Amino acid sequence: MENSIVYITTNLVNGKKYIGSHNGNNKYYKGSGTYLAKAIKKYGGENFKRQILWEGDIQYMKEMEEYYIDYYNAHISPLFYNATPKCSGKVAFRTKEEHKQIKKQYRDSNKEKQAEYHKQWRLANKEKLAEYQKQWRLDNPDKAKAIVKKFDSKPSTKIKKLEYYHQHKNKLL
Repeated sequence: MENSIVYITTNLVNGKKYIGSHNGNNKYYKGSGTYLAKAIKKYGGENFKRQILWEGDIQYMKEMEEYYIDYYNAHISPLFYNATPKCSGKVAFRTKEEHKQIKKQYRDSNKEKQAEYHKQWRLANKEKLAEYQKQWRLDNPDKAKAIVKKFDSKPSTKIKKLEYYHQHKNKLL
């Protein structure tokens, strides 16, 4: 029985990851994916950390790699360097443009989910955000005044303020 691994390599600079497999357990091996190799060249090998996800018999290695790629949606997620859903070594079945298109479709399909998550997060953290903004205004009075001045100089803002005043002047006076 040969010892094989499935691993996840993380770029410590930008957080992107790569899932791969390797026959043997060379602790210096980070992976050989096309996009990962370019990133290692750009950021340097010392900025990548490899963690073992699975270790076992070589006959299950490719199956386990595909399982983890599928589990993390690594081949379509913008958070991963993986280019294909299958274990293909250096062989890529898509052009760079096709790969970008698939990742764009994934991001577009998640925009609604991300917007809803952001909305829920803002509601849950409304008081913290208000306190942070108040403190920021106290710490940066000149910047705060410049932002208010810029905002008030917009014609649409003045019109909205006038409309609000006329609609509610009885309550305000």
